[in-house]
Amino acid sequence: MFARILLLTDLSEASESDLRSAASFRSVGASDVALLHVLDERKGISSLGEAEKARLAAQEESLIEEGWNVEILVRSGIPFDEIVRTALEREVSLVVMGQGHPLQRALTARLFGETAYRILEMCPLPILVGLERMEREDFLFRNVLYGCDLSDSSLHAFKYVERIAETASPELERMTILHVHERHHAALFQGIPGAGKECRERMEALIALEMERFQSMAERLKRAHPRMDVAVIAEEGQAVETILDTARATKATLVLLGAQGKAWSPQYRIGTVAYRVAQQAPCPVLVVPMHRMAYPV
Repeated sequence: MFARILLLTDLSEASESDLRSAASFRSVGASDVALLHVLDERKGISSLGEAEKARLAAQEESLIEEGWNVEILVRSGIPFDEIVRTALEREVSLVVMGQGHPLQRALTARLFGETAYRILEMCPLPILVGLERMEREDFLFRNVLYGCDLSDSSLHAFKYVERIAETASPELERMTILHVHERHHAALFQGIPGAGKECRERMEALIALEMERFQSMAERLKRAHPRMDVAVIAEEGQAVETILDTARATKATLVLLGAQGKAWSPQYRIGTVAYRVAQQAPCPVLVVPMHRMAYPV
């Protein structure tokens, strides 16, 4: 599933912790890492200095000591173009943006910069953001919150949830399936004259059917990893706020979401919910887009 990952580095001291945090992926089958540093041509930077070369070599050595097969990549260009292009060329299965990278400084401030947003928008591969929110020495997959609305994108993301349950180490303690009934949907139907009782009955029947599906998904996860706790939570409210509140309440170590873009162009892969959760969540967020053709870069 995550055999080969692309890890971004700006060669800062802060990026050293990203290397250590990436170790969690070894428990789900990752063995190869491409460590990428992009020289931003817009700033007139065309080569690494001696100090930067030394830091890159030290980061490579650190990854090798952790048991990774490492490829070092230095590219020059516009960062989001080079990152997406490299991910596709190297056929990685995951892009990891951590705290030291300039793209993530915007995340820390709760505002996405252009580059981070464009990677989420353009990249057809799973993307992990917010690695700096992970507690030091914690296990990324210890407590996973999976948001599901039964859309194609969220059901596609469930394949990753199930795979994590199958392959993660005993450190995986809990998985929570969260479904949010959008409050405005119910209010819309209930506002139809004379349809109040009928609407409630239909909504209750629909919720019962949905809960059957979620319980079936929970049973599949429990069979995959019998020792972990699996919970199903259904809430009424606004999707983003409810996901964020649940992540905090359950002390999630990872939020996993499908990316359901609904913009004017099919190339826009990141929906509003996934974007805002990735931006504001108290823990790392794994965004899984549907299989689509690569954005032309």
